[in-house]
Amino acid sequence: MLSCPIGKVKLIDALLYSMSSDDIEVNIDFAEDIAQPNIKFQKTSSGYSVQFFQPYFRLMDEKAIKNVKKAMVKMVNEEMEADEVELGIRG
Repeated sequence: MLSCPIGKVKLIDALLYSMSSDDIEVNIDFAEDIAQPNIKFQKTSSGYSVQFFQPYFRLMDEKAIKNVKKAMVKMVNEEMEADEVELGIRG
């Protein structure tokens, strides 16, 4: 604990590394068309991986959320197109 003339500052312990995650699950289905497979992609992030942008999701309007979804798809592959993108906050 650090004391200063106007109050006290307490140390806030950092989260354990195990509390942060950035996981990707990919399922590829070649049954319909081997040249154009159906890909289901789920990316789940928590903790330090999302600490800089998670607080802003609740403040975004529909247009901003649409832009974030598009950017997340392009992070995977610039040429990728998504039929559906779901973005949510847990907790």
